[in-house]
Amino acid sequence: MSKYISNYSKFIVEQDMGMAAPAAAPKPASRYKFIFISDKEDEGLSKKKYPDGSINIQYSCYSVTDTDLESWVKDNIIKTDKDKSNASELELRKSNLIEIVKGNKSNISNNDLPYLEKLRRALHTNLIGKEEPQVEVVFTKDGIPTTDNIDVTFINSKY
Repeated sequence: MSKYISNYSKFIVEQDMGMAAPAAAPKPASRYKFIFISDKEDEGLSKKKYPDGSINIQYSCYSVTDTDLESWVKDNIIKTDKDKSNASELELRKSNLIEIVKGNKSNISNNDLPYLEKLRRALHTNLIGKEEPQVEVVFTKDGIPTTDNIDVTFINSKY
């Protein structure tokens, strides 16, 4: 029996023989989830009307990382022949678009709408971001959108 029992100090030395713990996996980049909604008259992917006047609409949900979003904004919000914006206006549009997608800005100006539409087209064609599972949005009879998915940003794309 004594051949199976050894000193505790030997056990400690045996465990401390340079066998370091493996490094933790890098934390994945946080993704901003958002959907483009308009109003309760929108068709979405599917639509159900209820007797109480509420409407349930399924929307496509997209997510994008901070670095992907910033590089897309840098490459796509640029001065063109049609758009005669100066450099400070373009910088404002870039920061507005980033803040809208992150959910930090809710007031969307008419000047931001063309860039939001450009982002929407890029998402639909998989040039940027990733499609997430669909999000169910319930519009109350007063037209107020609600969802049980708390980590999604509503971007009102119709003004």
